[in-house]
Amino acid sequence: VNISAGTLELASASAMNAGLVTVSSTGTLDVDGTLTTVAGVNVNSGGTLKGAGTIVGNVALDGILAPGNSPGTLAITGNLNLSSSSVLNFELNETNQTVGSGINDYVAITGDLVLDGTLNVPDPSTALTWTTSGDDPTPVTWTLRSEEHTSELQSHSDLVCRLLLEK
Repeated sequence: VNISAGTLELASASAMNAGLVTVSSTGTLDVDGTLTTVAGVNVNSGGTLKGAGTIVGNVALDGILAPGNSPGTLAITGNLNLSSSSVLNFELNETNQTVGSGINDYVAITGDLVLDGTLNVPDPSTALTWTTSGDDPTPVTWTLRSEEHTSELQSHSDLVCRLLLEK
């Protein structure tokens, strides 16, 4: 399957089996159902992978990854390889909630993860509804903390990468 332009949407109640799925520079693959691919998914630079469904197969991403449907969880039963040109667009909300519980974007990966590229998160100063609890209307100031790991850890399946938000 080659998505050369436009959007291929796999709706939430649907399933698709395919060989290699390629998303070209102006294409979008929106997975809300289940996509099973024996040869994997390749997202070229400028192409977009998004949705809150499941991909059974490996994903190689040179383009844009936008998990969830404002927000939500994209599950990958396989490996995820993010190249240095990849762009990750994540929505992150309140810290008093569980990641992946429907208020933060989340990618659940069962295989190996190679993490590289650019991470985009919303500017919390423009989101005045971000509060410490539902009863507290006070805006929160967020700090994005990153951690460095040696390159030998980049593809171990037991490596868990987390964004740490501090108040």
